[in-house]
Amino acid sequence: LLEPDFLDAHPLDESNGETMFYKTSWQAARTENEVHLNGVFYVKRSKFLEAHGYDERITTYGWDDSDLYSRLEAAGLKQKIMSFDKLHHIAHGDASRASNQKDVENPMIQTQAEIRAVKWLLP
Repeated sequence: LLEPDFLDAHPLDESNGETMFYKTSWQAARTENEVHLNGVFYVKRSKFLEAHGYDERITTYGWDDSDLYSRLEAAGLKQKIMSFDKLHHIAHGDASRASNQKDVENPMIQTQAEIRAVKWLLP
């Protein structure tokens, strides 16, 4: 959930010559519930499309956000951390988070393998 002043608190203003995007960070989380906001980001749509969005070859839970952030930074965008005071996680169980992982025996190994394969395939 976003606070009403979320957009004001996270300007995507390029007036200072910088193009930026905002992301959450599990390392900056103050509570266990905020840790679950990891992967939330905010960027101009045009910049998201220029970075080619999420890589759909990464099919396991996790790492797809890190891959996207790396490509946004490589495109010259500056990364900023979102304020946890301006967004909130709605608690839910692990079953709904991992429901698409039923056919993966070890999601961490699968994810690492996909990341390496994607990097190998890119020019």
